[in-house]
Amino acid sequence: VTFYSAALMSRARELAVPFSAGSVVYPAVDLMFSPLAGPEREAIRAPLVNSGEFLLFNVKRLHPLADHATLLRAFSLLDPALKARLVIAGSGEEKERLEALAASLELGSRVRFLGLVPNQEVARLHGAADLFVLSSRLEATPTVVLEALATGTRVVSTDNPGGLELGALFPDDLRVVPRENPEALARGIAAALRENRRISERTSRVIDEQFSLRGLVDRYCAIYEDARR
Repeated sequence: VTFYSAALMSRARELAVPFSAGSVVYPAVDLMFSPLAGPEREAIRAPLVNSGEFLLFNVKRLHPLADHATLLRAFSLLDPALKARLVIAGSGEEKERLEALAASLELGSRVRFLGLVPNQEVARLHGAADLFVLSSRLEATPTVVLEALATGTRVVSTDNPGGLELGALFPDDLRVVPRENPEALARGIAAALRENRRISERTSRVIDEQFSLRGLVDRYCAIYEDARR
């Protein structure tokens, strides 16, 4: 049996799900999620941020489990000296409530809700961002985090199970903070922005080795060969 994450496999064992052998096979990141050249990156950023501003990005369904409310509250707590704008892609039942919350926090044009965005555009936004922020209460393996890292963009994630698991795999470039805690998330975002860099060579190598389509195929072939024997 293959599992989407190590946390899921551990949970299956806790629940006594019947399987004799288990393997973790992480999802592959599509090739469209790759670093952008400087001019292309700047062209995507131009309509979204002013010169000298940071671009924060999130893409998730607007659902309570994604906890965008904590993200908005954290963003409102950032030091004004860290000039930043937040772009959120995705649709869902929380849209009106989140827009009302952003208004009550007086975030104005500093936050943009893009609605449902095609994957190609999501890849471009990942590559253009300075930081990807995941505020979810619950995740298995958050592919959006892997996609961000594959484009060269660092991540701040809450300590949902998937965030913790990927944080251990990418300690250089994935900062983990307590969930449902706007103050902690704001501190994590601020610390990452002050570092203001792209991902490390180590992270890039791990993405290529463990999360490429080639790596996924090799992993399944090894599992099939083991089963055949």
